[in-house]
Amino acid sequence: MNTRRHLTDEQRHLAIARLRVGGRQSDVACELGVSQSVISRLASRHRTTGKVPDRPRSGAPRVTDHNDDQYLRTYALRHRYATATQLQAQLRDVRGTRVSRKTIRNRLHRFGLNARRPLQVTPLTPRHRRERLQWAQDHVTWTMQQWSTVLFTDECRVTLHRNDGRQRCWRRRGERYAEVNMVPRDGRPLLHCPGHMVLCPLQTFTAVSWCQWSHLQRSSGIQAKAVESVSNGLSGNPSTPHIS
Repeated sequence: MNTRRHLTDEQRHLAIARLRVGGRQSDVACELGVSQSVISRLASRHRTTGKVPDRPRSGAPRVTDHNDDQYLRTYALRHRYATATQLQAQLRDVRGTRVSRKTIRNRLHRFGLNARRPLQVTPLTPRHRRERLQWAQDHVTWTMQQWSTVLFTDECRVTLHRNDGRQRCWRRRGERYAEVNMVPRDGRPLLHCPGHMVLCPLQTFTAVSWCQWSHLQRSSGIQAKAVESVSNGLSGNPSTPHIS
């Protein structure tokens, strides 16, 4: 479901252009990631005033101007891992504008920038890529019966507090796999290694096969736990899947 309610000026002009050539409001809303009511109000305002900017509003004036907003957008795109607190200080020191962290987030949301966890990837060498391709080719002809004997394992982290200590990056829709939003995994056990637990509190583990699944297991503390009933050992190369 689309939840964004604001469009940038560039997106508003794009929406009007789409509508002028016969585009449907629902299609334009889907393309821009907003609800249809946003496009409907924009079209109505454009028919009435011939303009796309917001109408004057009552209440307190905006604490940031167009230049402040553009500075925030540019800085966040160049420093994807800057926190709202760091952006707040940067705007104050450079532009002399004092705003709250919530205002910082709201301005970036209007540009389609949201704080998300960066994608953790395993650094792959050319050899790793060749081995992955070979593994896929070796198993491409497997039947459903053969796959039904495989036990798939996964881990999940449960957060009990608002701040889980994870690093966030500012990214737009469709940028999950952009290289700038990826971080290499560290030296701890990789998440996709069968039968291995990750070094973090409240880590849960489960496994599923063709017709069965295990109970959710909880691991606490700082020691990695190997589940012997799931795997007899780890593959020597964690960059490729492992079937024991």
